[in-house]
Amino acid sequence: MEITKKILIEHFARFDKIYLAILFMLVIGSFLVQNDVFEDKKLLNSASYSHVISSQEISFSNLHYLPIFIFDKLLGDYFYLFPILIGIMFLVVLYYFVSVTSKDKFFRFVFIGLIITTPATIYALTSLSIVIYLAMLIILGFLMLNYKNKIINYFSILPLAIATYFDFFSSIIVLIFVGVYFLIKRKKY
Repeated sequence: MEITKKILIEHFARFDKIYLAILFMLVIGSFLVQNDVFEDKKLLNSASYSHVISSQEISFSNLHYLPIFIFDKLLGDYFYLFPILIGIMFLVVLYYFVSVTSKDKFFRFVFIGLIITTPATIYALTSLSIVIYLAMLIILGFLMLNYKNKIINYFSILPLAIATYFDFFSSIIVLIFVGVYFLIKRKKY
């Protein structure tokens, strides 16, 4: 029994990218099937519609809607795929972040698998929730901050600064994360 368990763990750790991609496709595929069955090519919630309407007129005060505006024009009737594209980008950044911070492949598989299947993530991946954008920018900023190249370290300010632009709450979250990061970094050295 112990040998089978060990083989299974090694198998999932070895092919984690494949299994995580399948899991992501199943979760997001259920969203697409639901839309297809109900013939509803719409986003899930009213907040998503509010974001789309707000993105129709771009100004300095709502510049964070620029990606939505661009993809709305590019995708047209297939705009409902935009959250899925953002979800794929988020999971790639998250996978790379977990790969850098943890060398245990099975932990990486379980952690990202749990992230994919949580209701909050499913909701954020299938709507235009700013949570996914915020998480992706924060993770990207910290990845760049921990990179060995000093120039990339300096450019880590860009995703973190963009993350503070969404609203007051996201600014507080970014400031807390950056503060904790530098406290931990200071204690190490």
